[in-house]
Amino acid sequence: MGELYNLSMKITTKTGDKGETSLFGGCRVRKDSTYIMLVGEIDELQAFVAFCKTCEGVENDVKKALEKIIDDLYRVMSIIGFEMKVPNSIREIEEEDVDFLDSLIEKYKAEVEDVNKFVRPGASEKSARFHLARSVCRRAEREIVKAELKKSEMILKYLNRLSDALFVFSLL
Repeated sequence: MGELYNLSMKITTKTGDKGETSLFGGCRVRKDSTYIMLVGEIDELQAFVAFCKTCEGVENDVKKALEKIIDDLYRVMSIIGFEMKVPNSIREIEEEDVDFLDSLIEKYKAEVEDVNKFVRPGASEKSARFHLARSVCRRAEREIVKAELKKSEMILKYLNRLSDALFVFSLL
């Protein structure tokens, strides 16, 4: 995990006190810029996925999958925060990442009963957490579509599949 996270970052820089911050590449922008807003959406999603991972009753295999998803979302934040360019230190979101989610969906949907009606969140704390993460994922997806960012197709595909995986996890 160490290569994804900059452990030498300062917690307080005081450079954002007037409503500006820096993108991954160093460019200064307002905190309400499209890129910062989208990074915030994915940051919130990542936090909710981590919240799901810590819930009692989540299988170890699912926890391992959620760890990878947390790292994938960090990559998504880095790409968006670098104005949709891929920093040298980050691997682009690729078809293999979507395939990973597809394999999770296939594996775990076999463990849940067929869904032929609307699923109401709240059957358990675990289910509710996954539904929260799923709804945040859908919101992030909508916001990226709304922003009309170039080169966002693979990220959109990833988020679309992630919301499906989170839905399946909510049924386990």
